Amino acid sequence: MREFTRRQWLTVVVISVADFCNAICVALQAPFFPQEAEKKGCTATEYGLVFGVFELAVFIISPFYGAHLNKLGPKLVFNAGILTTSTCAILFG
Repeated sequence: MREFTRRQWLTVVVISVADFCNAICVALQAPFFPQEAEKKGCTATEYGLVFGVFELAVFIISPFYGAHLNKLGPKLVFNAGILTTSTCAILFG
């Protein structure tokens, strides 16, 4: 296995940071959202559906990104995925 170039290492770092930030967006909602939802009168089923819909959206959109990976290129698909995730996280609150 050959050594990575500086650009390849930078790419690995950027992708790792983006994936880590994505995980933070998803994971940090879990401890706070149920309490806030209950304050507004939501049941566990209702706020559970919110978390489920988020994962369902990921499940539905992933094949679309996968099918278009060769046509659009990995860089564009990666950026579109980050944009989609960040937009959903912002809309989630």
